[in-house]
This record gives sequence, C-alpha cells and structure tokens, in this order.
Amino acid sequence: MATSLLGKNDKDFLHSSMRESIFEHKFIAAFLSYCWQQNNFEVEVLRSEIDDSGYDLVISTGNKTSYLQLKVTAEDTDTSEFPIHQKLIHKERSFILLMEYQRNNLDEFVYYLQPINHESWHEGNAIANRPNTRMIKRTFVQGPKRNRQIRQQTIAQIFHTLSV
Repeated sequence: MATSLLGKNDKDFLHSSMRESIFEHKFIAAFLSYCWQQNNFEVEVLRSEIDDSGYDLVISTGNKTSYLQLKVTAEDTDTSEFPIHQKLIHKERSFILLMEYQRNNLDEFVYYLQPINHESWHEGNAIANRPNTRMIKRTFVQGPKRNRQIRQQTIAQIFHTLSV
C-alpha cells in the first residue's frame, strides 16, 4: 500500500483549486443572498478568468466598484503569508478577502476583509522569481491571534464596506 509523503492534509494541498472555487461560490451566494434580502438589486459580480490582474472578483454595488483577491485557508494551518500581485494595489478600491474554514466542515468559516494599498504592498516581502508579487502577512488581514474575533466580519459588514 502506497502512503502519502504529504501527510494528513493531502487534499487541502492537492485540491486547493477546487477548495478555493467552493469558497468563491459560497461567498458570492452569501453576498447576493444578503443583497436580495435587503432589496438591493443594483449589484454586479464579475469573476476574473485570467489570474494575472491581482483580483478574483469585481463587485459593484450602486456606484461603488471593488476588487477582491480571495484567499482561503484552514483555521489550523501554519500559513503565515499570502502572495498578492502588484496590479491589485493600482485599483482604487482593492481588498483581500480571507475565508478561514474549519478543516472538517467546509460550512464553518469566517470572513476577514482588509483594504490593500501601496503602503501595505511595500511592507510585504518580495518574491525572487515573481517580481510583481509580494507576500503579505496573514496577521495584516486577521490581526494578531488574540484579536482575531474583533476583525471577523459578517456578510452585512462586508456589504457595507463595499457599498460606501
């Protein structure tokens, strides 16, 4: 019997694209459901088919347009940084949306939404073979572990941030 060299979290690593797609759809569904419940029908969600512009989603509500880079991670992972493309900071309203999930239950997750700008970009660490990409610390998005619950956001809070 062959054993994996990756360990207990093989599927998180080997099937990360599928997991990220699941969470992208969960976020879009929750966001649009909230808009529906609020009778806000002036909303557009656009997905980036080519991942070289720094964002995954474009969300327009009323006359506000926001660019979101989605990041997905398990709560108990040791991931401490996320790659962010330089093009994201050149968008007027750009954000990192981190979705942190419980490893054994993809329905248990929390949101963290953090604006990204030139200052936060320059604080990131450069990647040698990817000159237009910086590593942004997870704590930049979530805050320190002791304060993470303060930074967690609901769909209503995210809607408000993206709408004002």
